[in-house]
Amino acid sequence: MSRILSFFSDLEPRLFFLVAALLGGLGFLFVTPPFQVPDEPAHFYRAYAVSEGQFLMAGGNGTNSRPLPASLKTLVEILVDDVPFHPERRIQPGTWKRAREVRLQPEEVESSSPPRSLQYSAVPYLPQAAGIAVGRWIGASPLALVYFARSANLIAAVGLIYFAICQLPGYRWLAVLLALTPMAMFLRSSVSADAGITAIAYLLTATIAKIAFRAVPLHGRWDFGLLVVLSVSLCLTKPVYFPLVLAAFVIPSSRIPIQRPGFVFLAILVFSIGAVTVTLAISQPSVDGISARIESLVDEVFTDPFDLFGRIAVDYILHAPRYGAEFIGRLGWLDTPLPLVLLGLYLAFLIAYTVMDSGPLAVVTPWQRLVLALVIAASLMAISIAMYFMNGRIAGIQGRYFLPIALAAAWIFHTGRQPRFKDKSWVLPAGVALLTVVSFAVTACTICDRYYG
Repeated sequence: MSRILSFFSDLEPRLFFLVAALLGGLGFLFVTPPFQVPDEPAHFYRAYAVSEGQFLMAGGNGTNSRPLPASLKTLVEILVDDVPFHPERRIQPGTWKRAREVRLQPEEVESSSPPRSLQYSAVPYLPQAAGIAVGRWIGASPLALVYFARSANLIAAVGLIYFAICQLPGYRWLAVLLALTPMAMFLRSSVSADAGITAIAYLLTATIAKIAFRAVPLHGRWDFGLLVVLSVSLCLTKPVYFPLVLAAFVIPSSRIPIQRPGFVFLAILVFSIGAVTVTLAISQPSVDGISARIESLVDEVFTDPFDLFGRIAVDYILHAPRYGAEFIGRLGWLDTPLPLVLLGLYLAFLIAYTVMDSGPLAVVTPWQRLVLALVIAASLMAISIAMYFMNGRIAGIQGRYFLPIALAAAWIFHTGRQPRFKDKSWVLPAGVALLTVVSFAVTACTICDRYYG
């Protein structure tokens, strides 16, 4: 027994995450049928286009369509087969045989247009595109290309989050829990751009925390260069998370090792706003299409701002249980719920580790908590307003949209107390390990029952 406790006491959060995320991710990668992740067909088309050097969304004819091999659509039609949104339907045995028989045939092309909500830049698709490029180079079939893209996406996202955990001055086990939620694992094991977006957001948050909250400052100028790069990358992936970039303002100017520290914040703002502008310009067709809604929103804000903000607040209050369930894990095309017991258990662990896993190397002052609270509030509002632009009303939010801001939100509640279980250092790692095993097993069984049962 003592050896087991000693093993958990010596367990490093970053190493545990690396092993668990890769092993569990590979399991989900192969257990989850292709294109049974939200919007995965559109993500796959976009990644394939990027692998061919088609980095911009807009075509020369003023549309956002791109020519892609017709065999890719054939593969999607075979594997999707009206399974999404129909929990009673399963993947038929003959489906895999038909999917394996599809050949790439890149000379036979067909136009493809992504949904308005998925008109990202090429940045979050670079890993998937690299995997597809390798697969095409060795002559892989379209079905194999899906797994090349998924594998590259998994490796890249896990690598970024591993680096983020290394940077954190506290909340390392909490970060592991957040990164190993069934929803986060499910997305990382797919072609979805959400995996890269969340990973970049976590690394950005961890870099800010390392500079701003570490009790004994330990950083170099390269940290601030990394901060600018990550801020720009996040804005190039999904502009709605621009408010998270403003979390850099929790960094005291005394911790910036240059004569004029204001230049660092100015650089972050200028480059990030430029990245947002570029991203919106890339998806110009969709921006043109919602110009009337933008005008309507501006009129509403100036006419009665409290009404709009009130509706946003009411939406979060009314749908908080659904958002929480989807944040932890509602799989498939949101048609595969996990057992309520697992959702409740995971939520309880997240709350407990927010209190118990502060870490001895971090100190968060009241003004820093206030800045973070404003950043999270702005992020929630930006998500709601983005849905307003897309749908004409505040609706369509999904729990997974909150994954990128979750780690930053946790720092609002950092206690600054001495680490708990000081004489029983095995408690926190053992708890994470136990929950991870249970979560993986239940999630895998749920996926198998949904698609193969």
